[in-house]
Amino acid sequence: EVGNIVQPSTAAENVQLAIGQSTLQSSPIQVARYIAAIGNGGTLYKPSLIERIVPVDGSNAIYNFTPTPNGTLPVTEENLMAIQRGMVDVVADADGTAIDVTRTMRINIAGKTGTAENPLGDSHAWFGGYTWLNDPNRPDIAIAVVLENAGEGSMMAAPLFRRAVELYFNDYNISGYLMPWEDRPYHQVQPEETTD
Repeated sequence: EVGNIVQPSTAAENVQLAIGQSTLQSSPIQVARYIAAIGNGGTLYKPSLIERIVPVDGSNAIYNFTPTPNGTLPVTEENLMAIQRGMVDVVADADGTAIDVTRTMRINIAGKTGTAENPLGDSHAWFGGYTWLNDPNRPDIAIAVVLENAGEGSMMAAPLFRRAVELYFNDYNISGYLMPWEDRPYHQVQPEETTD
């Protein structure tokens, strides 16, 4: 689906669009794509879902897909750096909206929280972010998390982003941050029984 960004007619509308509010409409893959472009310096890549094809026995890949650039972000280098700094502040600054979830991470990340209003129920929780370790053995990643009707992005979607990043950079051996709905990793909190 094509997203929707209506040209703002007032300064207030411009500010709302800049933080992902108002009439902005985008899909998770669109968000992941432009967040990756923010992280990599401005290059937009064609989305792909497959990195490589390997035989069932796990031997060497028989085909590796290569990223296909197909555009650049229409921003100046100065504005791109300001956006990157703002996204780092979201996860690293004492006033950042995701700092409660990310303050103890040892991986360089940047992100944007979001809470999409939903006229039919609870808000949708969003978090989009990227890593910037520049490790030649482990490519940096961009992730968009959307949890329908889950509430605040900083409280619900950011923890899932953190877990995905920590699993990826720790060879899937660390469970990562405890989710708000867990009492221990991968174990959902059970509702308390009530007696009448």
